[in-house]
Amino acid sequence: MKKLDLSPTEENILLTLEKNVLGRNEEIKDFLGIIDNIEGNMSIAINGDWGCGKTFYIKQIYEILNYMRNQKFDIENNKRIEEIVKKDAYLSKLEMSNSFVPVYYDAWLYDDNDDIIASLMISIIKTYGKVYSTKVVTSSLLEKVASVLDIFSFGGAGTLTNAIEKNQVKDILDSVKTSEEIMSIMDEIFNQLIVEKANKLVVFIDELDRCRPDFAIRLLEKIKHFIDDDRIIFVYSINKNELCHTINKFYGNEFNSTKYLNKFFDLSFELNNSTSVDYVTNLRLINNDGYYINILIFELIKIFSFSMRECNKYIQGTYKGVDIVRNSSNNYFDTMERHVDTLFFPIVAALKIYNNNIYNKLISGDGANELLAIYEKSPTMKKYMFNILDDKDSITRDDNARKEIVKIYETIFTDKYKDNDNNDSYRNKERIKRLNMLLNKI
Repeated sequence: MKKLDLSPTEENILLTLEKNVLGRNEEIKDFLGIIDNIEGNMSIAINGDWGCGKTFYIKQIYEILNYMRNQKFDIENNKRIEEIVKKDAYLSKLEMSNSFVPVYYDAWLYDDNDDIIASLMISIIKTYGKVYSTKVVTSSLLEKVASVLDIFSFGGAGTLTNAIEKNQVKDILDSVKTSEEIMSIMDEIFNQLIVEKANKLVVFIDELDRCRPDFAIRLLEKIKHFIDDDRIIFVYSINKNELCHTINKFYGNEFNSTKYLNKFFDLSFELNNSTSVDYVTNLRLINNDGYYINILIFELIKIFSFSMRECNKYIQGTYKGVDIVRNSSNNYFDTMERHVDTLFFPIVAALKIYNNNIYNKLISGDGANELLAIYEKSPTMKKYMFNILDDKDSITRDDNARKEIVKIYETIFTDKYKDNDNNDSYRNKERIKRLNMLLNKI
């Protein structure tokens, strides 16, 4: 089966914008309006759970910023992004007074690098100059940089081009030595980028909460210390809870990591998982064929507010099991086995991803209350139980359905209803074995 996870490639970023797969195009428009009205420098946090699509979100913003800048400077845009913006109900209404140069910095990629500011500088140069690894190989920008620092050892080569051809380029990371040099070279980079390409710079810092504690802290501190240019806006995509844990690992559990983080961010925006339903629907990740399990899977995604990543894992894993269930649908000799397949498998699979404690409680036979809590939120489960009972009395059937689902659960997961000759005990082992076989597909 093909892996469902969408990598944030340029093609997929454009696809998600074009179809508004994540349901965030209006949010992107509003965020860019806020960015455009910022006076001076500012640090912004975009906070969201792991897997909720933060990287997609900031890369979508990155693409739109590039498009708007090209429009302002009469630079020809990629035809596809032009069509996407013009046709979108929200993005087509976007107007910006300022032009921005966007830069994407993957903090996790540089996690093992001691020189944080130099790695940030290289990330900027990689975006707007031709770079191999950490070796700068061309750009008029770097001619200016080279005049400020002795980054390039030409050895009589005469020009930067000749130096490149003779492999006489020194590694930038080894060249930036002092605070004064760092600030000087950053000024040169910012001045030329902003003067030539826009009037403001937006630097997106991604994956900070995945970094080593010491690296994450030093990055925040150094950017705050070294970069205080009114033309620069920093946007951090973070999982604040995880980043707080990271900071506490460094300073200790008694340290007020929330207060510490707040001093770095002037604004904070929440990115929630509510768009997962749009994501699943727009990409048609679940078959819309009316099949009971498909409906229940979609419902459980909403009940548990799965992130995009969790949706992918859940759907991909359950669909392997669904194929087995479909092939068995006309060959059940055991009614309880049918319930294992069509009722408990999707629920237990969702809990395996959502909450391991509830998952363990359910499969150990001690999760009747947790099962009923899910039942109360699931119209599909209710319909399933009403069909089993064939109870037409609207007053009694809901109560009867609750009792019946608990009885089915306890029959399968406990020995409460086993007979004297242990036939039921044997059958239960076979049912649990089958459930585990389906769950192992995840």
